[in-house]
Amino acid sequence: MEASGDLRLALRCSDLAGELALRYFESGVASTLKGDGTPVTEADRAVERLLQATLAADAPGDALLGEEFGRVGASARVWLLDPIDGTTYFVRRDPNWRVHVALEVAGRTEVAVVTAPALGRQWWAVRRGGAFESSWPDRGDGARMTVSPTATMDDATLDAYDDAARARLPGALPIATISATTRVPTSITRRSISVPARTR
Repeated sequence: MEASGDLRLALRCSDLAGELALRYFESGVASTLKGDGTPVTEADRAVERLLQATLAADAPGDALLGEEFGRVGASARVWLLDPIDGTTYFVRRDPNWRVHVALEVAGRTEVAVVTAPALGRQWWAVRRGGAFESSWPDRGDGARMTVSPTATMDDATLDAYDDAARARLPGALPIATISATTRVPTSITRRSISVPARTR
């Protein structure tokens, strides 16, 4: 399958997985602990099963490597699946969780899609094709993401999800100080592009 076909498949898988995960999120689920001590829910397993079934039908020769069920098949083309990244947030009804779908070919990531259904956002990248973000589920045109030209930590703006993580950043300042003194870079540019239409 060519890169554009791989991207279409990854987007479709991520869309389907995002819709199912969001239904579980909105109704609420309980978690149990896996052997490694990390949480898992029925939603994690159901979403990974959906991803497995979709990829088995549309890319039957490809292997799968999932967070919940491990590796299935043997191929140089391996789909990497994390059905719900951020299960702890998911269970708490915090919207900061994601669905990850990526394709690795001969050890190199070629396509990756990250969907945040509860936040209504989606990001994707294709090797040598750029990285993009858009709203979700109505993708429309995506905005190309670019790398900031900021070259030193002294000129960078850093932040973290919570105060504990923020305190571990290099040269961490109290949040009030950061808000009052830190310059927000304006060098990030975006360019609209057309992306594959959302399919079911």
